Amino acid sequence: VDRVIKNASDTIKLSCIQLMFVKGGTDYEEYFNTSSKMSLGDYKKMLESLGDDCRVAGDKLIRDSFSQTIKGALTLLAPPNTDSQVLEIASSLATSHAIKLGEQIVRSAVADEKNKLSEEFVRKESKAKAGVPLQHSTKTALPKQALVDDTDAVGSKFQSLADLTMALKVISDEGVFSEKYLLQLKEKKQKVALHVEKYFIGCDSSLQTIQNFEAQVVSCMTSFFVEPGKSNAPLRAAVEVMDILSLLNMMGYLSSFAAELESLLCNIKNVQTLIDNGPLMYDEVGNLLFVMIEGSLISHLSLEEVFLQLVCDDGSAKEVAFILFRLQDSNGQAIMVRLRKLLM
Repeated sequence: VDRVIKNASDTIKLSCIQLMFVKGGTDYEEYFNTSSKMSLGDYKKMLESLGDDCRVAGDKLIRDSFSQTIKGALTLLAPPNTDSQVLEIASSLATSHAIKLGEQIVRSAVADEKNKLSEEFVRKESKAKAGVPLQHSTKTALPKQALVDDTDAVGSKFQSLADLTMALKVISDEGVFSEKYLLQLKEKKQKVALHVEKYFIGCDSSLQTIQNFEAQVVSCMTSFFVEPGKSNAPLRAAVEVMDILSLLNMMGYLSSFAAELESLLCNIKNVQTLIDNGPLMYDEVGNLLFVMIEGSLISHLSLEEVFLQLVCDDGSAKEVAFILFRLQDSNGQAIMVRLRKLLM
């Protein structure tokens, strides 16, 4: 819950609150160069109105994001056969807690922006009185061109993610994962990572693009397990972008496609195939499973059940389990307790 609050709140502050204040409260040349110059008192009243709009928009994004994300995460993390009413109660309590904290963060962010812009107004006013051209100032909270660029990017329906999806499809269709394709995939993934952090929260127009990406990753993973010896390229490509899929899931954007990943990876035969007959080194398998657990793509409890059976006869599975433990410990996650007791 704390991770969801931090991820969503930070993104909303950047992509919603700050942009709304910049768009509606930084026309300083108009404020000072018209016949009826705006006073600081009038400017603060305008900021109050802007702040009210930001709170409404921010609260809506918080509620929409948390309701979907937390319920999905708890469903994946719950022990098998957990009563549905218990899940509903847990989801409701966790969501209420998250929304309350999220709304507090929104109000704090709004207050900070109002204070920053009020201080900026005073500086601009002093320069205007001294005859200094306002366009020469370098202290504007966010340049107007940046706002234009942001608006264009939001309206693009996230071409960067569509490009990444197409790159995955090419690798899957051609069955080749060359150094050239790897570099292209890393480059496109980096653009998507920046895009996700800045624009994705609250942008419903991006959902189809996200679902296309999600479906392509699932397809790449599935193709390996259906025919393990045919081609390793789709699996390697899916592993390379799994952190993006995990991030999108934590933000509440994935659909029912994601559930297919748990059925693939929380399967004894498939995990054994991945470890013993796949193209990945033990540390790569461990890192993949860690990323998927962290992003709530698979349940650590379901995966633990698989490893509890595998480690009894498979030394390779033990190696992967120890790698997974180290990754979890380095991130303060004391999970898979039964498996730890068995191996230690």
